[in-house]
Amino acid sequence: MPSRTPKQNRAYWKYLRSLADDLNDAGIDFKTSVRLPVRFTAENMHEYMFTPVMQSLYPEKKSTTELSTVEMQEVYDTFNAAVGQRFGVSRNWPSNR
Repeated sequence: MPSRTPKQNRAYWKYLRSLADDLNDAGIDFKTSVRLPVRFTAENMHEYMFTPVMQSLYPEKKSTTELSTVEMQEVYDTFNAAVGQRFGVSRNWPSNR
């Protein structure tokens, strides 16, 4: 399978930044997820939330850069559904960029 594309990578980081903003705007603190008073950022969501979901689906993958285009979409779908269910906040995958 081909690796995720640069466009998909940009969309991924845009998605995480937007979702972090939405979670912060909803008054949800990152500590809800990691038990520390920390605001959401794309970087901490990537490391502590998205990557663990990726590794649960694809244990052989050590980095999101190793995901194929199909795998990236599958991890996003699983992650976004889990965040939506847990916090009531979710985001569509960015389509422009």
